[in-house]
Amino acid sequence: MNWLRRLSSSLTSTLTDSISYIHHTGLFTLPSLLIHLIMTRRFSLLRWFLLLILGVFISIALYIPYRANLLYGAAASTLDSWQLLENSTKLLLYNGILIQPVDPNGADQSFRVEQNEPVFNIALRLKQAGLIRDDGLFVLI
Repeated sequence: MNWLRRLSSSLTSTLTDSISYIHHTGLFTLPSLLIHLIMTRRFSLLRWFLLLILGVFISIALYIPYRANLLYGAAASTLDSWQLLENSTKLLLYNGILIQPVDPNGADQSFRVEQNEPVFNIALRLKQAGLIRDDGLFVLI
């Protein structure tokens, strides 16, 4: 229990110093707090833990778009990094629903989308034609 008390005391001291540093510099962002905590020499266990967590998040943020690219092809070049991560995550989360045909034995059908037709109307018409399972998911993605 002694080690837990030392850990708690060191963590409290480090967090207090970091918060005062952020207040002094005016950098009220989570990354600035993490960077200051990592750079604080007093608490090396916390520093390595935060580096590990940061590494995991970066790895996930890089892997999700990569995996979506493998399954669905390249994303639009107009997407910024956040949009790419968000859309890739949605594609991977709803993968089963998106790639399963509504009727595996169904015949080919044509479907015409009018210029400037709202996506909600397209989704509703696709659902009514039996071409998609979920019109809300179509609009979401």
